[in-house]
Amino acid sequence: SNAQFESLCHTLGIPDLASEASFCTNALRVMNRSTLMTQLNDAAKTWAWQKLHLALHNARVPAGAVLTVKEALHQPGIQERYVVSEDGLKRLRTSAVHIGGIQNGTDIQ
Repeated sequence: SNAQFESLCHTLGIPDLASEASFCTNALRVMNRSTLMTQLNDAAKTWAWQKLHLALHNARVPAGAVLTVKEALHQPGIQERYVVSEDGLKRLRTSAVHIGGIQNGTDIQ
């Protein structure tokens, strides 16, 4: 939305970008995506991702980190959610969902 775009620009420290004629509506932002992405990326590069993520969250701008598999597997709570199975081989489970205490892949009688 326009409000989220304004919040994004303000948070990144480039508030004037939101009022530029080339970016004042979503349709114009799509048409001028290449130029817009360059400016947003340049501004975002000045932040540590954790601080940017927190600032965007506080500004109510939807955002999330893109993690490598290694980074994702070391996030808090992953082991507790049984996402990684270790039975001689460390691997991702096909589903982190347990229904009625039954693990994925368990034969049901």
